[in-house]
Amino acid sequence: MTENWIGYAGLITALVAFTQFWVWQIIRRSSTRGQITVAALGTPEIGFDLNGPHIAIAGSFTATRGDVHVLSMELTLTQKKTHKTRTFLWAGFKPSYAVSAGDGSAWLPPEGFGISPLMPRRFIALFHDFPTAQEMKPILHRYRQNWYEAVQRFSEGNGLGRPSFDNSDSSEMSKSLLDAVNDFKRSPICMHSYTELDRLCYWEHGDYSLSLKIITEEEPDSIGREADFNLPKGDVKFLKANCVEMLDEPIAKFLRKPAKGYDLVYAQPTAGWQKARTVAPSPPATSD
Repeated sequence: MTENWIGYAGLITALVAFTQFWVWQIIRRSSTRGQITVAALGTPEIGFDLNGPHIAIAGSFTATRGDVHVLSMELTLTQKKTHKTRTFLWAGFKPSYAVSAGDGSAWLPPEGFGISPLMPRRFIALFHDFPTAQEMKPILHRYRQNWYEAVQRFSEGNGLGRPSFDNSDSSEMSKSLLDAVNDFKRSPICMHSYTELDRLCYWEHGDYSLSLKIITEEEPDSIGREADFNLPKGDVKFLKANCVEMLDEPIAKFLRKPAKGYDLVYAQPTAGWQKARTVAPSPPATSD
């Protein structure tokens, strides 16, 4: 009987030791859970193209105390004069600042990524105002449809078998086609489309604030950074001019002319990136 109790005591001691080991491992791992450090954030790049209003930010993240997995990021833009807020969702990564957001083939998808203390992550994150982009789609679709119909009418009226600028084999025909293009640019659909796009290009001269929210798997509360910037009048003119480029794009393609491309501007910081005072849930986007 005594031998049995001695055997049980040894088994209980082994179980307690085994349990203590795993409890200690859990406590150690939870106490050394990785944390993200925002090492640097750059000047916001602002644009407006076929994908709507967008903002790109270059940055660098590092991790301390262990690995970190970034799940998502989000920007909130506030125009200080009107206090209107707009939410920009993470759309992907750009290879460089100079690449237009309109060139979607150059993006990397907005997938979560890992960071370790020995492997910091540098990036240029692209954020889009998706609701405004959705408003633009029917405007551009109607405009293109009207343009294609105008090309078809011109081709049929001049006996061209295929709507193509290459079919105009005489200077007289070329002049006639260019006259038709100019007539289309003065048409009501062109004027209406420009007015609507200009309205949706809501960038105005003045002061703005940005709030960046970073959500990680390891930290229950999102990490926030805030910055203020100013848009000069000249930069606003560049952004507004992109409305014309959107309308010129299908015409230039038809005429076999190179596209001009979309202008990008770089915000003038008035207050650099700082830790957010609070990181509240994202407010709903507001529209004009």
